[in-house]
Amino acid sequence: MKEKFSPAYLEIATTFDSKLLDTLEESVGEKSRFEYLRSLLLRYLKPRSIKTTFSDFIADHSVKIFVEIDNEDLAYIRDIFIRLKEDKLYKKDRKFLCDLFLNALDKGEHFFVILLSALIKLYPGELLEGFGDALVIGKRLIDVILEGIPEQEVEPFARLVTKEPIFVGFPARNLSIGDLGRFLARFGFTPSVFTKIHDLLIEDFTERESGDIVSLFKNSEITSTQALRNFPFGDFFMPSMSTLQNLAKISSQKSAKSKRKLMDRDRVLDGKDMKVREETNKFLQKSLNKLQTLIDVKNQDLSIALTKVQEEITKLEETLKLHLRMVQELKDTSGVLKDEIDQNRVLQGIKPQDIVSMLPPVPSWAIEKTVIEFWKAQPFLAITSPASEKAIIHFLRKTERATKDNQLFSKLTSNSKRSFMPDVKKVIYNYKSVFYEILEVIYIRDIINNMIEIWPPSVDFDNARSRRNGDKIIHLVGLNLLQKGKFYRFSKAGKIEPKIDKENIELKAEVSKVLRKKFSSLVSTLVYDIRGSTFMSHRLRDAERERSIISLFQSNIFEASKKGSSFILKDTGDGGILWFGSNSQKLYRNIYKTSRTRSGSIVRYSTALEDEFNLLPHMNSGEMAIRTALNMVKAAEKFVKENYVKYRGWFGEITEKEIFHEGITYALLPPQFKSLFRLGVGIASGSPGKDLIFTPNAFGDPDLNGILVDEAALLSSGRSPERSVILIDNNTLINLMLNCDDYLLTEPLKKGDSEKEIVNKLLYILKAEDKDRSFFFDGFSVSPVGVYYLDEQDKRKALRFELPQDFNFNINEKGELKIKKERVKIIYEVLPEEKDEEQG
Repeated sequence: MKEKFSPAYLEIATTFDSKLLDTLEESVGEKSRFEYLRSLLLRYLKPRSIKTTFSDFIADHSVKIFVEIDNEDLAYIRDIFIRLKEDKLYKKDRKFLCDLFLNALDKGEHFFVILLSALIKLYPGELLEGFGDALVIGKRLIDVILEGIPEQEVEPFARLVTKEPIFVGFPARNLSIGDLGRFLARFGFTPSVFTKIHDLLIEDFTERESGDIVSLFKNSEITSTQALRNFPFGDFFMPSMSTLQNLAKISSQKSAKSKRKLMDRDRVLDGKDMKVREETNKFLQKSLNKLQTLIDVKNQDLSIALTKVQEEITKLEETLKLHLRMVQELKDTSGVLKDEIDQNRVLQGIKPQDIVSMLPPVPSWAIEKTVIEFWKAQPFLAITSPASEKAIIHFLRKTERATKDNQLFSKLTSNSKRSFMPDVKKVIYNYKSVFYEILEVIYIRDIINNMIEIWPPSVDFDNARSRRNGDKIIHLVGLNLLQKGKFYRFSKAGKIEPKIDKENIELKAEVSKVLRKKFSSLVSTLVYDIRGSTFMSHRLRDAERERSIISLFQSNIFEASKKGSSFILKDTGDGGILWFGSNSQKLYRNIYKTSRTRSGSIVRYSTALEDEFNLLPHMNSGEMAIRTALNMVKAAEKFVKENYVKYRGWFGEITEKEIFHEGITYALLPPQFKSLFRLGVGIASGSPGKDLIFTPNAFGDPDLNGILVDEAALLSSGRSPERSVILIDNNTLINLMLNCDDYLLTEPLKKGDSEKEIVNKLLYILKAEDKDRSFFFDGFSVSPVGVYYLDEQDKRKALRFELPQDFNFNINEKGELKIKKERVKIIYEVLPEEKDEEQG
């Protein structure tokens, strides 16, 4: 790429195609739910051939639609809400609302629907005195909006969502069919009569489609409970008990047939198991016999015999490892087969109630459940069965005789009849009309309302979870939606959609593609250096004492590093080397055997086979290395706290300038003692083979070779007088940012913050490309601190702890950063999070 980039641009481009954005879209953007709601809306629109720009608009979105209303306009709208309640709107109020919606229509017909939904959501529920009040005010609002807009300017879909019953400030999902009595009466129904008619029809349709569901089930491969859960039950009505019994029987029969194949496979595995056991027994017996022969030392030199025994045991260990692999593969295969047999056994004994527990959940909102059942009923409504017609007539005649309001049922009968006789065609027609005119309108409006989110988010600053949710919304909007033009700001005049820099977005996408290709999966090397080791050596002048103290410290670091997924390669005397990848932890456990000497020291030796020297990259190698480094630093701090009072005993007399006495506090320690047992940790990441290889060294020990070891060692030289230092290269940070699903570009919201802080943090993110910044992860933060000039021959000058002003570089297709022809890396410091009492 010819363009030059700043470190900040590189970092922001990393977020462009990161797991963080995926997580934000799924959590606060409610991506899965949005896709489901969109599918419901399209399910409604397509059969009715309703043309609307809104369907194209939502097809261009993958998460909730974020909407903001101009601050001044929003303040005026809130005043209008109060006057709507009192039915005392001024002429200017009416003009304002018309201008607001005319501006929305001018920018796109779909914006009318979005703005209406936003106002419905914004109306404060505390102004209402129940659902009746919400209906009255909703009707007033719609009348005002539509009276000033020519009818031809409002598309049919927008007209549909303005139909009554429309209500504001009242959660639709608190609404029941029983609350809609006066609307149902227009079609000759009471809520209970309508519900009963619906139930009778669905019962009939369920029975009629039972053959379809059974046929599909017979032709589906059901070999596990998960496969049963994945069966498309959601495309059908809730199966009747007789259908469930039929499905359970089919499942049992299918499983009985599968059982024979599973038993055949099991017998084959049993045969392999017996063969492996026999081979193992022969192999062990042969090895023991050979050892027994070597142990017979009556007629040979004892030292030679023991050497031969030791050599044979080493060979035996290598052969055992190969044998163990074969045994483990057989065990894994047997485990998979056992799971299949267990699943088969479950399916053979499955009961109807078991299938019920695997069906998709029934919507808890009665109106949603009823509408979705109605949509499923479309193929059946054209023809009703004689049995269902008879049931409907019987029910209506019985209900009519028991009611005093005879006029209500007149809409369901033929005028030619003197006595009440329901006309089933009219009943079905009116039944469908209830959905078209009432229930679908309510449900579609609720779907749209749930697709829209008002900005700024409502945050309870006293609640940690609410603050965290607010942080996520800020980052979703700042890193994604605003940059891509998926954020909408309404006012009575002006633009609604944000201006976007298409060239910049395309460039970020290009950079992001290179970064993901080169850094999404890496190996990481960690080198640490123990501070003060030279001072300690000069002070003690006693190698045995020095080694004793260092070993005590290193054992603490060793335990801390084992908690990570590391391969602990070596103790270098005044530090150590570790590496991280997909197989680092498993390989470490496989090739090293450890034991303790009588004095308590750890002794380990390698049993590595040639094919085990293999580095495998991992998506989270950077994070694994950083978290291990933090554990090591924490262990070092703990060691200092627990042992600084022993320094006098360890290091003997102190010069007269060194205040050192019993009961000394750490703060009074001289500087050279404060730096003792601090760590300098360097982490460098790259690709296996190119940047790092894992092979036996000249002495046969497992070892690392490659530029990453040198770079990590150089980074471990970072110093601070009184604390440990962790430095990482930009490869490590990019790997971390690409694959970590939870971090922030701003400090988290805290108690005492206000809505103003939400806006400030958003603006800070939007300016992210212009300035260097810290990144806040769970338990630590990362900040840029300098530059590593890879081609500098003098390594003392290669690492410079400052970022030059206007520091810009090129990025090549390998992901390398270059200033002219000189390769560079950005260096970052990792700082542990300082816990605050207010946190959480």
